[in-house]
Amino acid sequence: MIEISLNGELTKVAANTNLAQLVAQFSNAEKPVAAAIDGDFVPRSAHAQTQLKSGDKIDLVSPVGGG
Repeated sequence: MIEISLNGELTKVAANTNLAQLVAQFSNAEKPVAAAIDGDFVPRSAHAQTQLKSGDKIDLVSPVGGG
């Protein structure tokens, strides 16, 4: 297990977890999600190849429309 910060809360996940798995586990599958690690945006096309590391600060946000 590794410890990461997910939206400001410490969370433990399996050591071999990638960003796509984290998004699937912790977000609402019906809404699109933007992800950043340590403040850097990660494109959805790179989620499956982005391995999480202990100490990563991950933000998952769902865009909100409005006007």
